Amino acid sequence: MMYPKTPTKKKRKQHAPSILQEAGDHSCLLCALLKKEDARGIHQHHVFGGTANREKSEQWGMKAWLCLEHHEGRTGVHNNRKMDMFLKQRAQRAFEELYDHETFMREFGRNYL
Repeated sequence: MMYPKTPTKKKRKQHAPSILQEAGDHSCLLCALLKKEDARGIHQHHVFGGTANREKSEQWGMKAWLCLEHHEGRTGVHNNRKMDMFLKQRAQRAFEELYDHETFMREFGRNYL
């Protein structure tokens, strides 16, 4: 080739820390809130999932560590609508303490409170 392309390395994205938990706290958020226990979290859950909102959850720090029971179990956020809404409401309150309601609505498009 006369003019070969120079390979470019993708810039690594910087993700915001969680606004729901302290940095380095990998215990289950729902165990701590509901049962007042300290269970080790093994899954990082994006509170607002889906194709478009997962990226926004990373960007704004809307993620939490959850144990297997609260993540994918029968009472977990992926299988229990009530638990999912509880976590989304908690995340929206934490977001609005740092920013404002208009920013939340512009980014996520739905009010969970």
